[in-house]
Amino acid sequence: MWGLYITSLYFTVTTITTVGYGDLHAANTMERGISIVIMIIGVISFSFATGSLSSIMQNYDQANAKLQERITVLNRIFKDHHLPLELYERLKQAIKYDFNKDQNDINQFVVDLPHKLKLEVSLHIHERTYKKIHCFKGRSSAFIAWICPLLKPFPCPENQYVFFEGDDVTNIFFLVKGKAGFVLPKYKNATYIEVEVGAHFGIIDIVGSILQSKQDLENWIGHKDLLQRQFTVMALCESESRCLMISDLNRMKQEFLEAYEKLFNDAYTRLRRALQLKLKAMNICDATDNDYRMKSNRSGNGDNVDVNHTPQNLSV
Repeated sequence: MWGLYITSLYFTVTTITTVGYGDLHAANTMERGISIVIMIIGVISFSFATGSLSSIMQNYDQANAKLQERITVLNRIFKDHHLPLELYERLKQAIKYDFNKDQNDINQFVVDLPHKLKLEVSLHIHERTYKKIHCFKGRSSAFIAWICPLLKPFPCPENQYVFFEGDDVTNIFFLVKGKAGFVLPKYKNATYIEVEVGAHFGIIDIVGSILQSKQDLENWIGHKDLLQRQFTVMALCESESRCLMISDLNRMKQEFLEAYEKLFNDAYTRLRRALQLKLKAMNICDATDNDYRMKSNRSGNGDNVDVNHTPQNLSV
């Protein structure tokens, strides 16, 4: 009697699972029972694998859809407003870079954790960032957990300006890869200060702007509309920085005063030193340029005169 039930169940499972009857089939009750178990396990395993793969593909498509949506908007701007091709390519690279570096989901996950766990996880997640930045060394885990999610990646190809003299000051920078330099665009980007990995720059622009406008440095955020770049900085090779908005910099003053004061430590001295080096570099370039003109005049049209009239590296 049980054999009939097993046989009926065997053919039912074989039909439902679409395994098929085939030329080779179970010949007795034990074989049919084993076949039923194997077919059920096989179907469940196959369904689970297919569902997981579908879920992965769906998530990938959703992530790509966001990227494609932004690129589509960029393409429309490029077409409608006739953007320069070079600017279009830089924007496209920046969009793709931001997409690959997007950590909003991770940061949100960390924020929702209990305080102690949040500190421990943040130290591990952002270890490669804060260990490279000199002014973050020795800081508390609470400070690291607070500031690292606020730092936004800022890639910069070789010979591209990070910011230009006269630009509005919206953030400060921490160099984590490559090399940057303070340059003189008027003199073929002669470099007079080199910025190495771990250094920060942009603070002295705030100090210089406040001094020029004769305002109180303690309340510089109240005069943010007056803040302008005092120098031009360019990537000397392919570089990457982390930028911090000046609004977050002002929040640092309220929450982590010691770290804030370390950023502004010796700001007046560093500003004066940078201005001295800038003036010295301009004088050297002018003198070399005048010497070049004199030699060119003595030689007629200047042919065959081998003079490098623009110093390419005046680093400190």
